[in-house]
Amino acid sequence: MVKETVPALWAEGEQRLQAGGALDVDLGRVELCDSTGVAMLVDWLRLAAARGTRLRYRNAPAQMVAIAQVSDLQQLLLAEPSPGAELADGA
Repeated sequence: MVKETVPALWAEGEQRLQAGGALDVDLGRVELCDSTGVAMLVDWLRLAAARGTRLRYRNAPAQMVAIAQVSDLQQLLLAEPSPGAELADGA
């Protein structure tokens, strides 16, 4: 989830949010994430709230947790403690 891959992911996420219903996004397979990827996740939360859809993120990798913490977004993005949370807290 970096600058080069976010546009396609962004469009896919918007389509899934338009379908309605609860949506859980497992981030456990994300290998790279930059601030563009975190911005996309924040925007998906905004879209979900506007549509009355529950959106929850799970298994955020350490790199994503660190970006979220620096941006003071960890509570917004992380529905549950992730394996990377402890590592990022100790860094």
